[in-house]
Amino acid sequence: MIACDPVNPDVEAIQRAAETLSRGGAVVMPTETQYGLSIRADRPDAPQKIDRIKKRNKTLPVALFVKDMRMAELFCEITETAGKLAERFLPGPLTLIMPIRPGQTAAAAGFASPGGFGVRISSSPVVAAVIRKVSFPITATSANLAGRRTPATIAEIRAELGDSIDLYLDGGPCRGLIPSTVVKAGVDVEIVRHGVISDAEIKSVAGEGH
Repeated sequence: MIACDPVNPDVEAIQRAAETLSRGGAVVMPTETQYGLSIRADRPDAPQKIDRIKKRNKTLPVALFVKDMRMAELFCEITETAGKLAERFLPGPLTLIMPIRPGQTAAAAGFASPGGFGVRISSSPVVAAVIRKVSFPITATSANLAGRRTPATIAEIRAELGDSIDLYLDGGPCRGLIPSTVVKAGVDVEIVRHGVISDAEIKSVAGEGH
């Protein structure tokens, strides 16, 4: 566990996180909503690793952090709706579910839902700095055991997840427990989970130009 200012993260802490992820380790770090659990998402066995850490008995879709939409395009098809929402709300607390790019190998297929991959570009200075240091997407799942709320502090998270995590970045108590808004952005827009960004804002932007 190392301290990490969530607004002005220390260069050494960011480098340690990037190195840990690159070698296949697990990192817990503050995001703009709550603490997140990240591993590199391009390895085929990555979904099973998340299942083991979170102690869940089945693989569920997991959102992925990317540095920009160009990285997302390696494994997703960017729809017109997704492009509009990304331009308005990203970086920020929005998860966009976009269709899978046929034949892609940049992200483990087990992280996708039937609607595609969930993608986030984080406005957290910590996550943004870490993702700039690596060449692969990383998981954006909550740092908790299956079926439990995400604790507000690293100490509580460490008590739950223990040695299954290789590096904890302690940014102090998280600023809010409201999760990101999740939107399926195909031809039409479907709000899958209500979150920080309101339904009205999502629908207003998605409907522009129609």
